[in-house]
Amino acid sequence: MRGPLHALDREVGERRGPDQLAHLVVQHQQLGDRPAPAVAGAAALAAALVETLPVRLDDNISVPFTAGAVLWLASLMSADAMQTSSGSMFAALPWAIGVLAATAWFTVLQRILHVRRELRLRAG
Repeated sequence: MRGPLHALDREVGERRGPDQLAHLVVQHQQLGDRPAPAVAGAAALAAALVETLPVRLDDNISVPFTAGAVLWLASLMSADAMQTSSGSMFAALPWAIGVLAATAWFTVLQRILHVRRELRLRAG
């Protein structure tokens, strides 16, 4: 399956590293398929979240891999597919926000109870 950036493969293939990523974002924005700043922002946010994970994995591997994966997945989505699925995405958004809020609240409550238990063990 060819993504919307397939025509740029030859030119981008000659570039390496961060220059290649920057070139993809700029060219993507010029094509007008979808908002490149939003795609780049999503990639940066995903990479930042991966960097904060408490795992023993080299950040020099996990962060670029995550950003690249997000950009690659975004390149597979066409503008028509985004318009077609936008209604169902927005319909599911309140449920997704609710699940995330409940999960965050559960995590906060769990942490509070853990700290409370630790303080009681040290005091008594």
